[in-house]
Amino acid sequence: MPYSLRPLCADDEPFLWQMLYYAARVDEEPGRTIDDMKNDPVMPNYVSGWGRPGDLGFVAVDEVGASLGAAWLRLSTADGGGYSTSDPHTPELAIAVLPAFLGQGIGTRLMQELLNTARGHYPAVILNVRRESGIAALHSPRVCADPRTHQSRRRAFGGDALHIHNGETFTTDETFTTDETFTTENKHMADDTVLIRSIEEASLNAWPAHQTMVDWGWLIRFAEGYTRRSNSVNPIYAAGAESDDDVIARIARCEALYRARNQPTIFKLTPLMQPAHLDGLLAARGYVYEAPTTVRRRSLADPLPVNDVDGSVQIEEKASERWIRDFSHFSNYAAWQVEALRGILSNIVTTTGYATLLVNGEAVSCGLAVVEGKLVGLYDIVTAASARGRGYGVHMLATLLDWAKAHSAQTAYLAVMDDNLSAKRLYDKLGFTELYPYWYRVKR
Repeated sequence: MPYSLRPLCADDEPFLWQMLYYAARVDEEPGRTIDDMKNDPVMPNYVSGWGRPGDLGFVAVDEVGASLGAAWLRLSTADGGGYSTSDPHTPELAIAVLPAFLGQGIGTRLMQELLNTARGHYPAVILNVRRESGIAALHSPRVCADPRTHQSRRRAFGGDALHIHNGETFTTDETFTTDETFTTENKHMADDTVLIRSIEEASLNAWPAHQTMVDWGWLIRFAEGYTRRSNSVNPIYAAGAESDDDVIARIARCEALYRARNQPTIFKLTPLMQPAHLDGLLAARGYVYEAPTTVRRRSLADPLPVNDVDGSVQIEEKASERWIRDFSHFSNYAAWQVEALRGILSNIVTTTGYATLLVNGEAVSCGLAVVEGKLVGLYDIVTAASARGRGYGVHMLATLLDWAKAHSAQTAYLAVMDDNLSAKRLYDKLGFTELYPYWYRVKR
């Protein structure tokens, strides 16, 4: 079934209680309720007051936004921790999926997203396992821990870890011995992290703002309010040791900059955001979660689909007046948006391909490809409303990918909003697969 991931926020606390109900197998005890859990001396430490500093997690949601499962990490505090040995620097992990949605890989993806995000921010994570169950303790993503009859296990990001296979999670043995199976998996996750960083940097270059400031690893971008990505704060690098008060002070400085321009303050957040709990700090400050998006990738070594449609695609190295006119017309842009677009396009330094699909001499679709090194980003593929559903989008993208390959690109990437089902179907046809999510936090 189609689903996507987004970061957990304070509003998800009721669902986290439901997930803890399954993770702790309270549902197997007749008569026990979530209210009973809330009165337990330890259970609230996993969930209560979600969104505090250090909290990190993701929730899987379906196409209408209904929650399906969640995975989360939480640090112990002086007031209390979970059932593992108290460690103020190592968070405890919990994960569960609603019973009706087990066996669909949701737990695997949640776990991978959470561990990939936690990497580099924590030395390890702690996991509780039922004593009597051995390897089968983690037989399903429904249950990652049973806190009341547990053994504590530590997953160090340097090498010792969980295995994740086919929607199931399990440990190799009592001591989490490192072996080649995990080493390969860990390498893939590390490779993905490198690719995510590379794509984030390339996308900043491919869609440059009119003005940019750097504040301790945060890129603060301005472009007259045209598009979120060019008018947002991009927290891409760590600033070193800083307190939450320091981070909040930096958020306030960003707010002042955007307020002076009569714009909302927007943060673009990815699994590699710095600091790792920034999303929770923004939510607590009143920022609204918006525009969940997934970045997809495709190897240019894979064959492209053959799409027999009328028309031909012309690709220019510079944005011509005709391309800007056609693109703006298909996008229903106002005059100010056209001028802001011109400013962004004129700032692109790397190799560009401006594509127009012509049918009987008339433009029906436009798109932009930007090549940087071995990466090519595809941006703003738009088709005239009267020409949609005829295969022009596939033809346009396939031609741009061929062009990018001729310019030495090896991997293509693009971003698609989670609610854009028609675009998702198009990218599925072209073999794009999901790599990572990003989203915005907005304060108006």
